Amino acid sequence: MNKLKVLSLFSGIGAFEEALKKLNIHNELVNYCEFDPIAAKAYSLIHNVPEEMNLGDITQVDETVLNDFDLMTYGFPCQDISALGDMKGLTDDEG
Repeated sequence: MNKLKVLSLFSGIGAFEEALKKLNIHNELVNYCEFDPIAAKAYSLIHNVPEEMNLGDITQVDETVLNDFDLMTYGFPCQDISALGDMKGLTDDEG
């Protein structure tokens, strides 16, 4: 059986990839995209992939040259709710 090719955006430490593993869904990471250098390093160590697979800043990614993938995952931007982030919560000045 072929492996599902996964592109992970706003990856954090790779919760979606861990879920695929726990569900026994055979997959192959084609790239991940994490802006924060500490999270990117952790991602590579946790998932045993080279840091060169990180696309880095999503605003600088040329989508016309992405590796072929079957499934794209993306994480919720957690900066406002993370203990390591801004801790502003889920509401802003406008509610």
